[in-house]
Amino acid sequence: MPYRSHSIISRIFSAPKYLFCAFLLLHGSSKVYAQTDTIGQTLQLYNTKKNFVMVNACIGGGDYPFAGLGLSLNRQFFKGNTIAGISFQYIGNTVQGNWTGINDIQMFPIMLDIRQRFMESPNGQFTTFLILSGGYVVMDPGSDSDVDVNPFDYKNGWAISPGISFRFNIFKNTGLMVDLTWLHHDSAREWQAPVSYSDRKHWDVGLVRGSIFF
Repeated sequence: MPYRSHSIISRIFSAPKYLFCAFLLLHGSSKVYAQTDTIGQTLQLYNTKKNFVMVNACIGGGDYPFAGLGLSLNRQFFKGNTIAGISFQYIGNTVQGNWTGINDIQMFPIMLDIRQRFMESPNGQFTTFLILSGGYVVMDPGSDSDVDVNPFDYKNGWAISPGISFRFNIFKNTGLMVDLTWLHHDSAREWQAPVSYSDRKHWDVGLVRGSIFF
């Protein structure tokens, strides 16, 4: 019986030791987690804003040569891995003179842009994205003519534009973006009276776009 009493007493006095060890373990784990979280925040040196704006200019060629200006409103998702935005662009034909077979294109694409991060430098200053854009094209209500000099009008159409993009930060949330894309768009054409005819025209062009984001 004395032996049993001694065992119970020793357990009672040793309990605080176990509680103290458990407290130290939990305290140490919380410190490690806090340090890890702080390091994670410290490593994100660039592009900490979820919402940002891009102002751009573009040039390109293919079925017709062109230049353009645009603006896009964007938001980052999934810790910056995905960027979604809506862009407003003006694209105008730069042909001077009367060139046979080249249509007089003036259009305003309104596009939904999705950018998915593909590669990134260790500090996040340089990033490569894959792009997929698609949307509605508002055509200039001007007219053109066919080879027989019969006038027709362009109607609105659709566009799709896949490509690759390179982002370089100059400051924390400001920098440059360069896009290399292929742009396919179409439009209905309706001939003016007395000709009663309509068809659908497709164009393919390569586009190089430079943007400033902030």
